[in-house]
Amino acid sequence: MSTVESVRKNDPYDILTSMGLTGGESRELMKRIEAERRNQTRRLFVSTRKSSTWLRRVVVVFWVYSLVVWLYVIAMQLRYSESPHWPLAIWLPVRMDYIGELAFFFSFILGIFAISMTTRQARDIQKLQELMK
Repeated sequence: MSTVESVRKNDPYDILTSMGLTGGESRELMKRIEAERRNQTRRLFVSTRKSSTWLRRVVVVFWVYSLVVWLYVIAMQLRYSESPHWPLAIWLPVRMDYIGELAFFFSFILGIFAISMTTRQARDIQKLQELMK
């Protein structure tokens, strides 16, 4: 068995002491490395959380808007039965029923996306709490 193979099987403290550090110095170095790793993980999580919070807010705003458009088209169709063939606006020559279908599709997709983002963030918070213990 070579020296490299024996070092791979050893504890990190043994490796540091074989490099010339005392037991106290090797423990102090390992504590500093672990503390830096935790701080780096915390900083990364905070920056990711801020960006995901902003993205989630944008997704929720678009979800609510598409849901309101979809409900508007439904309300117009209930009140005026011929309204699906009307254009949504004079400057937008697209029928209301097409806009309603598109809004329904977007509200469905954005709702699923918002829910998955929220559950992913909750799972990440739980993992970070486990790492910090």
